[in-house]
Amino acid sequence: MAKKTFRVEGLRELDDALSELPKATGKNVLKRALIKAAEPIASTARSLAPIGPTGKLHINIIASAKFKNTTGNAEYHAAMSAGFGRDIAAEALRSARRAAGGGESFAEIAVGPTNQVFYGMFQEFGTVHHGPKPFMRPAWDSHKMDVFNSIKNDLAEEIEKARARIARKAAKLLQTTK
Repeated sequence: MAKKTFRVEGLRELDDALSELPKATGKNVLKRALIKAAEPIASTARSLAPIGPTGKLHINIIASAKFKNTTGNAEYHAAMSAGFGRDIAAEALRSARRAAGGGESFAEIAVGPTNQVFYGMFQEFGTVHHGPKPFMRPAWDSHKMDVFNSIKNDLAEEIEKARARIARKAAKLLQTTK
């Protein structure tokens, strides 16, 4: 399937808030927000998918998140190893990513058929034996503007939930040490 890439800018406050969270928590928060934003596309694609040769195409359309960017990791680890602390290390990581000027994205969301139903590509674009029966493109076209708003809103909500969980854990830990 054709890969569509979009760059979203202007979410600096959310990026800063995300970097304040522990790394694993931040990744999980981002993953949940991305998958939640992409699920309407997957749902619509499932409803539009043709039956296909095995009849399993519609149940194998998923949304999944991947993390790929390694830019700045060395700077982050060097700052942490030098004992500068997480705030300075996170700023070193962000500075390295800004200096790199884009490159790979920090997180990607993929929506489409799994490898089990590779023939989804043939259904979407057609072959010499049959014409195209698009289901992914119409699903994307019907939800693309909502995705960006959903990412912004859901990411902010997930960050606040994570902050609240961390605060509750800290309070509970503080009470058990007294």
